[in-house]
Amino acid sequence: MKTLIRFATLGVLVLTLNACASNGSSTSSLAVSSGKIIFAAHGSSDPDAELHLFSCDADDSNLFQLTSAEAETPDIEQTTDSGWKIAYSNSEGLFVTDTQSNSTVTISTQPGDTRADFNSAANQIVYQDAGSEGSGINLWIADIDGTNKTQLSSISGENNAEWPYFIPSEDRVLFFSTSGDTTVHLINSDGTNETSIPAPGGQSVSHMAVNSDGSEFLSPQNLTSYSVANGATGNINILKSTTTLLTQLNELGYEEVPIGIVEGQGAQGTFALSADWSRDGSQLVFDALIQDKDSDEIMGIAIFVYDMDSDRLSLIYGPEPFNGNRTNNYNYSSYTPKWVP
Repeated sequence: MKTLIRFATLGVLVLTLNACASNGSSTSSLAVSSGKIIFAAHGSSDPDAELHLFSCDADDSNLFQLTSAEAETPDIEQTTDSGWKIAYSNSEGLFVTDTQSNSTVTISTQPGDTRADFNSAANQIVYQDAGSEGSGINLWIADIDGTNKTQLSSISGENNAEWPYFIPSEDRVLFFSTSGDTTVHLINSDGTNETSIPAPGGQSVSHMAVNSDGSEFLSPQNLTSYSVANGATGNINILKSTTTLLTQLNELGYEEVPIGIVEGQGAQGTFALSADWSRDGSQLVFDALIQDKDSDEIMGIAIFVYDMDSDRLSLIYGPEPFNGNRTNNYNYSSYTPKWVP
């Protein structure tokens, strides 16, 4: 993995992004600007080291470590003042940092509250709670200042509601649920009108990145997109077998870890685990668990960018050693790479 990491912060939880870089440009523009990628990683060969937030360009240049304390599962959205809101979770709860005011708001002090997603206006956030044995995981929604926290879903028993995503420019949330006929659901942001998305898209078991116009969501594990309206297969169809993506992975010296060794989410493999669409729809970024193609040794988690127009796969970070742990429901991904809007 990369060894040269430039820091953009000296704070514990607050991102400090307004210092000047040595070349005269601002650290802020180098570390966080549109078209970059933000993700969590150890930044270390120690698989048990704390996760931190990093950013880099889509061509793997300008790698910055953004936080000096524990942070994972990021999300990012642009604000009207040309800054960004960055959400992240850690063992102390869920937080949102504003890059313009250089301030951090506590959304939750419950460890395990995570998987936050901003609405398009960056004034609300949806996330999943930690759940507890026998009570399941539920979704919550809150204003960006941490007020008006409301339970969005009403899962009970052993069921879970996870991986929420706002539909851009709409007042609805897409999420994974183990309660109902299919696993992908929609719900209004006031908790009303929960509906199931029909198969085949409704049967996805994974993070579900939504494209910029809100018409399709992507299932990372089979790298297929589906219609939000009716669950039909969308513009992206099983990229693992219809492109040279896995051949290019092999040329980089890696291969997907077989399901018999690590199932991945929904027993659909480890390439990829979570994904995000670029705003122009031409690129995907995702994290993946990979192994050495010759020795079959599991190398760990890496971040990849795939350009759909040119059918080009690029390794932009890692791989970092994998400690074998997983979170709820086969969800191995804490790295959760996102495009900076």
